[in-house]
Amino acid sequence: MNRINKLTIVGLAMAAAFAAHANIIVDGTRDSGYGSAYSLQTIVTGFGGGQNELDGAYATIQSGTLYLMFTGNLQGNFNHLDVFIGTNATGQNALSGTNDGLDNLTLPTGLNASQILDINGDGTNLYVNQDSYSGGKWSNNYLGDGTWGTGTGALTGGTNPNGVLAAINDSNAPGQSGASGTALTSGYAAGVTTGMEFGISLAALGNPTGPINILAAINGGGNGYMSNQFLGGASVHTQNLGTLGANNPINLNSYGVSYFTVSQSVPEPASILALATGAIGLFVRRRKA
Repeated sequence: MNRINKLTIVGLAMAAAFAAHANIIVDGTRDSGYGSAYSLQTIVTGFGGGQNELDGAYATIQSGTLYLMFTGNLQGNFNHLDVFIGTNATGQNALSGTNDGLDNLTLPTGLNASQILDINGDGTNLYVNQDSYSGGKWSNNYLGDGTWGTGTGALTGGTNPNGVLAAINDSNAPGQSGASGTALTSGYAAGVTTGMEFGISLAALGNPTGPINILAAINGGGNGYMSNQFLGGASVHTQNLGTLGANNPINLNSYGVSYFTVSQSVPEPASILALATGAIGLFVRRRKA
């Protein structure tokens, strides 16, 4: 193989690497930089006739920020998207003492939540809260509000020292079709490109160094009525789980709900450039030898 062909191959590899790590814009539209889905929906929503659905979970870590994209819809009637994030073993698996009505919820085995992000709104404004677990108790922080359906993800009016971003684009219409809890039409979930998106600095998560476990769920008004929409998805035939409380504790293991894991071992663009540059140099030196 001659030098030009070798450089062409390296160049194509560099282009593919950069495409996979393209900049993410937090606007509620899935960017190519996310790559393939970590999780896809399994069943048809039981909430609001396609107005409240989770279709695909996408994630990437770039420049110290965890970007999360949950394609689907969220109705602007103060329904909630809850994102449970586990970064270490000291979080909670069976939730208690939370500030967002989520007590008596048991997460899938292996997910110990140390952070809960909550996004909701009225169809004009969106509101974002963050619960953090430390020292055996939960604390709540209102991160701020943004504009529903537009904007750059910036939040104002709250306390947001780490610059968490959030956006909603609920233009995916008419949404899922079929009877609640039935298997979702093959290929539908992967084709949805808009929904709810976050940009979360690792500092806002306590600067974790290991893998990050994540579960997303749609919850009703008051954050106390669980739908059947989770990523990872629930088992086929699962209906809305209903009112969450002391009289109806909900264990997600009973419904086949899972979580997904984001590794921090993937090289960021600067590392990829350094590796590719070194490879080019090696090919050139070999050619001169």
